[in-house]
Amino acid sequence: MPEEKKAGAAGPANKRKYHSPLREKQREATREKIIDAGSELVHSMPSWDWRNLNAEVVGKHAGVSERTVHRHFANERSLRTAVLQRLVEESNINIERLELSDFGRTVGTLLRYLQSFSVASTSASDPLMDDIDRYRTNALLDAVVRATPDWETHRQENAAALLDILWQPQLQERLTQVWGFDGDRTVHLITWLFDLMDDAIKHNRSPDIGPNS
Repeated sequence: MPEEKKAGAAGPANKRKYHSPLREKQREATREKIIDAGSELVHSMPSWDWRNLNAEVVGKHAGVSERTVHRHFANERSLRTAVLQRLVEESNINIERLELSDFGRTVGTLLRYLQSFSVASTSASDPLMDDIDRYRTNALLDAVVRATPDWETHRQENAAALLDILWQPQLQERLTQVWGFDGDRTVHLITWLFDLMDDAIKHNRSPDIGPNS
């Protein structure tokens, strides 16, 4: 008669999964390879329309299967978010707590970084771009509020909205494509405009126009 198993003995279902540091390292390397491929594709896109940035296209560019991409990213949105985060890291821009005193330098850094893209049009047609807009406008408004604690809300909003114009790639496009200015000249002119606004804010001057005017 076969000997009975001792109570508490580990069966197949209770076996502990083996953690392989090498396998984990390979998995992380594959994930980074996929994100790098997505970043390269965005840099070469003719517009900011990310609808074609999907697992099939990114996987092909990375040299992995679409199935492999989906093992690392559950859906297209998570893939695009990871690629966007990589672009933010590449830009060396941090607007988590933007200060007006740093805004000119931040805009200059952003505009120089945008020159590394092939985008011919900045018209956004992806919800992810809307998220970026909200993130940026909130950071701008927070910076203005901290710099102008005694201003009425509508004056703070006016200043933040005008600063937002200086942040828009369309302004850079206008100067480079219509006026034919090179990148350095464009960045210099836009930061000069910021200096004018920064001086106005420091001297308590703003467009005093309310929401119902």
